[in-house]
Amino acid sequence: MKILLWLGLDLLDLIVGVFLIYAGLESKAIKCPSKFDIDKLDWSNYDWQQILTELVSLKKRIVGNFTIITARPVITAIYYDPPTGDGLFGIFNVSSNSPDDFFKCNLPDGVYHSEITHTDVIINKGNSRIPKSFDIISFQKILSLQITPLESVFF
Repeated sequence: MKILLWLGLDLLDLIVGVFLIYAGLESKAIKCPSKFDIDKLDWSNYDWQQILTELVSLKKRIVGNFTIITARPVITAIYYDPPTGDGLFGIFNVSSNSPDDFFKCNLPDGVYHSEITHTDVIINKGNSRIPKSFDIISFQKILSLQITPLESVFF
């Protein structure tokens, strides 16, 4: 599941160009194929197809500037378009924190829609639950959002 988390972060970060997957990643290939010999991939497992389709769909809706906000306890990143107040907010649990833990969130208190789990994400008193793996929430018309970019990232 970690690979899917990094794939989600990578897709959110890559606004320019086509979303490419190498070596059967989209079918959870365990073995990386040879580059020079005939080495067929096992295409029998497509558990990730729905989430990959949703990630590609999200990429088509991206507007604004990309900013990484925090690195701990979760990586948070945002696409935000100040003139419209629309954007996407990504939460990536790369350190395997417990989903019972909370993190400080930059969005105003309220109920938001998860584009990944299709459930409500609640932000209360500036805090939200850490997702099991990752989540991307959409928001509209937040015109006064203050974003302070992360200056350095140490993993």
